[in-house]
Amino acid sequence: MNELSDLPLPLSPRFLSDLNYATSLHARQLLKGAKVPYISHLYSVAALVMEAGGTEAELTAAILHGAVEDQGGVPILFSCSTPSIASAIALKSSSFI
Repeated sequence: MNELSDLPLPLSPRFLSDLNYATSLHARQLLKGAKVPYISHLYSVAALVMEAGGTEAELTAAILHGAVEDQGGVPILFSCSTPSIASAIALKSSSFI
């Protein structure tokens, strides 16, 4: 059996930075109509993407999609460490501008 430390890190430091960014961005936000942290929704979406074999770029989009919907629209995305993904989300989210 492999030790956990023998396995390659499945996610890059860039993704982990974006995950931390999303977590801090939504730290005080609750799901609408519930007393559940909003970030749990983003983690759930990301889990579905991972389980479906999504790419890291798709996983990053899952984690950052709430930034467009709830935290100031497309401009907030460009504070993350993955500008190319931010641009892709922005193109798909023109209705949130």
